Amino acid sequence: MSRLIAAVALVPLCALTVGSEKKVVRPPGAEPSASWSHALLVSDTLYVSSMGGENAEGGLPETSNKK
Repeated sequence: MSRLIAAVALVPLCALTVGSEKKVVRPPGAEPSASWSHALLVSDTLYVSSMGGENAEGGLPETSNKK
């Protein structure tokens, strides 16, 4: 019964984004991907994905923690 209540409560929240304008945001030079986006702009809210840092060659950047 609690799952049904949770599902019924969730439907109105999902409906809020149905009519909203969505735009995929990519930094310059980034290639498009079908499986994820760097960011999404939905109405006035920017949703940013998290990813590890890498340099222009796709490798890990040098750190200042060298001993």
